[in-house]
Amino acid sequence: DDGGEPGGRWHSGDWMEVPAESEEELTERQKEAYRRLLSVGYLSGTNPVPANSGVVIYDGSKTYYGLNFYTSGHMPGAILMNMKGDVLHEWKMGFLEAWNEMPGDERPRSIKSGGFWRRAHLFENGDVLGIYEGLGLVKLDKDSNIIWAHQGNEHHDLKVAEDGRIFVLSRDAHMVPWVSRRDPVLEDYITILDADGNELERFSLLQALKKSAFSNIIKTAAMEKKGDIFHTNALEILERTHSTAV
Repeated sequence: DDGGEPGGRWHSGDWMEVPAESEEELTERQKEAYRRLLSVGYLSGTNPVPANSGVVIYDGSKTYYGLNFYTSGHMPGAILMNMKGDVLHEWKMGFLEAWNEMPGDERPRSIKSGGFWRRAHLFENGDVLGIYEGLGLVKLDKDSNIIWAHQGNEHHDLKVAEDGRIFVLSRDAHMVPWVSRRDPVLEDYITILDADGNELERFSLLQALKKSAFSNIIKTAAMEKKGDIFHTNALEILERTHSTAV
C-alpha cells in the first residue's frame, strides 16, 4: 500500500508507522533511513600501482603548458602537478584531524567519505578549500595548517564568488511531509558562506523546484530515487545578465 503519496513505493511494506512530527517521534526504522541517506556515497577500492603509472607520454607540441590542480580519491587533500607529472605541492588533512576538537558523540556516524576531498579550490595566496564528501568543508593555508572548518554536510561542488563569498552544495536528511509522510528524503541546498566560513544563507533546491514550472518532476523523482531525490552534482554562479524574468 503506497498510500497514494509521492514516494510511497520506495520500500513497499516497510513503512507502516504513523508519520512523525519531530525527531523524538521517529521510529527506529526512520532513524536508520536518515543515517543511510546522510552516508550516501561511492564505493571505494584500490588496485596495485602499475609499473608505468603517472605521466607516461607527454607531447608538449600537442598540449598547452600549465600547472594541474586536482583532487584524488586516495587522499584527503589536493595536489599541484606540472605537465611532466612532477608533484610541486600538496595540501592534506584528514577529516578527524580537521575536527579534532569535536566531542566524540557529535562526530558523524560515518566518516568513510572523509578519506578524500571531493572538490577543492585554490586561492592565489596558496590557501585551499576542500570538501569532505557529505561531511564538511575545510580551509587550509599553503602549509596545510587549518584556517577554519564548517560542518554542514557539504558535498560535490563549490564556487568562490568575486566578492569572496563561498557557494557550496550541502544536504540534510529529514521528513518532508509534502513529498512523503512516511519516508525521509535527502534535501539539497546551496549554502553561502563568507570568507571566514560563517554561514550567511541557505537555499533549498527542493523548495525552488516546487515553486517552478517543473514541480511535477519531484513526485517522479521521489518514487524512483529512494530518498536521494536530486543527487545534485554541480553548481555554477551566473551573472545577473544571465537571469531572465519568470
